[in-house]
Amino acid sequence: MAAVGGNGIGTLVRTSRPVTRAPDAVVGVGAAEAEPGVITDPDPTTSFPAITRTQVARAGRRRVRPWQIGVALAGLLMGIAGFVLYLQSAQGEGLAGDWSGSAEHFTAERVFPVELVLDHEGSGRMRWGADLHCTGRLSRDGGGMVFTLSDVGGQECYPGTLRMYPTSDVNQMDIKVTRAGKDEVTYSGRVARTS
Repeated sequence: MAAVGGNGIGTLVRTSRPVTRAPDAVVGVGAAEAEPGVITDPDPTTSFPAITRTQVARAGRRRVRPWQIGVALAGLLMGIAGFVLYLQSAQGEGLAGDWSGSAEHFTAERVFPVELVLDHEGSGRMRWGADLHCTGRLSRDGGGMVFTLSDVGGQECYPGTLRMYPTSDVNQMDIKVTRAGKDEVTYSGRVARTS
């Protein structure tokens, strides 16, 4: 049963469906001074339907479907795999080969050729300078693309650390060399794989 407003104020009308909830289970409908569950609109066909507490609670919780979990997990796995591949893209055997290019010495304001020969174990040799007169041995310093430049020969040639950074081209690398005992980059440039 429901109460109807307008000319039939206080008149009870029997509905076709029996009322299954107690009036106190209905959340505020109509005027603020009306009792819960009592419709005070003169034209009840335009009123909003009563909303129960269970409907409000159910609307707040959204059920996650199994396929949504699967899509989220697949995206997460692809993101992790892409990140790992990016980190390993130019490591290990990917660096093996002959590399040549040029570098710029910042304080001397000179550009000079650079040659690197790296093997699969992460060691090799480096030549650099105006006429490639500087030579040194490269050995991997831990993991990644950091090498120790040692056993250096040549006039005004110094040992240090070589760092290689991948570029958008898999056959090119940016290099930065820091002289031993210094914190700033001494010279940097780009090398390309020739073989």
